[in-house]
Amino acid sequence: MTDSTLPVPPGPGFEDDLPDDRVSDAVDRLVTATAMLADYASPAADRAVDEAVGEGTPRPGYRSLLDAATALGPATLRERADRLRITQRAEGITFRPTADEEREFPLDFVPRLIPASDWQTIRTGCNQRARALDLFLDDVYGEQAIVRAGLIPEWMIGNAPGYRDDGRLATGVRAHVCGFDIVTAGDGRWQVLEDNLRIPSGLAYALWNRDLITRFAGEFIPPAPLVGHTGVAGTLLETLTRAAPPRCVGSPNVVLVTEGPENSAYAEHAELAARMGIPLIVPGDLLVVEEDRLARRTPTGTEPVDVIYQREVEETFLAATGADGRPLGDGIRSAVQRGTVTVANAFGNGVADDKAIYAFVPRMIEFYLGEQPILHNIPTYLCAEPDQLGDVLDNLGDLVTKPIDGHGGIGVVIGPDATGAELAARRAELLADPKNYVAQEAVTLSTLPAFDGEGFSPRHVDLRVFTHVRAIDPGDREAVTLPAALTRVAEPGSRIVNSSSGGGSKDTWILADPA
Repeated sequence: MTDSTLPVPPGPGFEDDLPDDRVSDAVDRLVTATAMLADYASPAADRAVDEAVGEGTPRPGYRSLLDAATALGPATLRERADRLRITQRAEGITFRPTADEEREFPLDFVPRLIPASDWQTIRTGCNQRARALDLFLDDVYGEQAIVRAGLIPEWMIGNAPGYRDDGRLATGVRAHVCGFDIVTAGDGRWQVLEDNLRIPSGLAYALWNRDLITRFAGEFIPPAPLVGHTGVAGTLLETLTRAAPPRCVGSPNVVLVTEGPENSAYAEHAELAARMGIPLIVPGDLLVVEEDRLARRTPTGTEPVDVIYQREVEETFLAATGADGRPLGDGIRSAVQRGTVTVANAFGNGVADDKAIYAFVPRMIEFYLGEQPILHNIPTYLCAEPDQLGDVLDNLGDLVTKPIDGHGGIGVVIGPDATGAELAARRAELLADPKNYVAQEAVTLSTLPAFDGEGFSPRHVDLRVFTHVRAIDPGDREAVTLPAALTRVAEPGSRIVNSSSGGGSKDTWILADPA
């Protein structure tokens, strides 16, 4: 499916495919863009590969985009950036990095291009990974066959902060909505940096980005047809509908539960609920009714609830008070256990987000699926293992260390960028509590041009991909990767792309397979 909102002329940016009478025009565009990029380069110590620019020259596909940006000029781009931010604020396209701050999610004008062949690898690799992780969650809260097989140490499961007794309540699919953070060093190899199976966010921002770039940078024309966003919200609703519990009668009633406007991603919650046409509620709207069923209070009475798309921390959700003033936790637990309601994603999924468990996902793929991983991990060292801890301490300045339950870039120390004091503090933390940390090889993330108010400078990027897991037959599952991904962009001089650490985003243009 192509995106009808973005017209495609015959081949701009791919000069090898142009007829002879257009070659001179292509050369003129190249000269213009090259002049604009005269001072464009990553710091020598960074050694990052830029996806859009090589040796000061735009790469195929990006030439027309960078030429369009150059033609607009800094003053026009600044004016449009101001109007874009005003629009984001007016339309509620915001997020909360802290409870006391609400701001727009920075959006850069130059889109990111994902070639069709790359997307095929990403899509199939994420589908494979999602299926394996969902089977792991089913196993780790059941027979723990992978532990008995000696592939994951038993102590590591118990040490995982995300492991919860409530995870035993659910049956069937558990990782309904997965978010995978994918990176490339620019060498064509895509690797998984992190898995997010609790409450992965970002889908609405990917959809908003396409709309905003279409409105504010209509001069930017894709070099080939794009895989469109049409139907993405419908796919999410289908995933949730197909998660209906065993005792659901008739068409399932699906709701999205949020803690409210104080949540960092509340704008996304409201947008997704609106696009799916389902109620957006807070825990205080819920009631536990007869036969361990859940309902929501409406202006005219109550309505049954069969599927809850949970978008707040499970501990907060289970500790909440319902519409009748009574605690919800025990009633929700009973409803999940008796099969009258499904909570997506399932309670206890945090064990699969654990940074130490991450190191074993390739083994999960082989164990549960009998396949070799399509997407590989970043080499990871378990600080809980004395031999590995010693190697980490010896090479601390060359590695990235992070807490096993960290999120949003919190607690990450990037050795090559850290000060002596930061490395000394991390060394003390590792020695005091090694089980709480992992170390990874420092991957130099690829860069892309971002407008800095005067020109373009390279910024590090990653890619969040959204994959759903659904039951198809008893005991079998399918995975579906959405054709909408979020490119996250680090601040100048930083390698951390998380919005909570000041990062922004780009529209992600997935090129359609020409066949």
